[in-house]
Amino acid sequence: MVETARVLIVDDENSILMLLKEALTAWGYQVATASTATDALAVVRTQVFDAAITDIRMPDMSGLELLKQLKAHDESIEVVIMTGYPTIASAVEALKETQEMMAKAASSTPIPTTNAPDMSKAKV
Repeated sequence: MVETARVLIVDDENSILMLLKEALTAWGYQVATASTATDALAVVRTQVFDAAITDIRMPDMSGLELLKQLKAHDESIEVVIMTGYPTIASAVEALKETQEMMAKAASSTPIPTTNAPDMSKAKV
């Protein structure tokens, strides 16, 4: 039996929550919603999600801060950040945040070694 992916949708606009929930449910996903970042963090403490879709602008916490906290709780969760107010500044900020997170993850994850032959003395 194939497990259905679980998705958390976070947005302070109810119409967006319902639209995304309806679409993702129709596509076969298990969906939970939260109207604040604080509510989302409470939900992830009690349930496991494969992905989260969050607005970047919310009253209690930015989507970027939520991204950090979701990843701190569960590194494997995939996070999509959306916005109804696209600006170059918000895009740059999002890229900086994710780049910092990736750099930290890369520096803390050991690089796996392989059983590849030593090619340092090979004649080319």
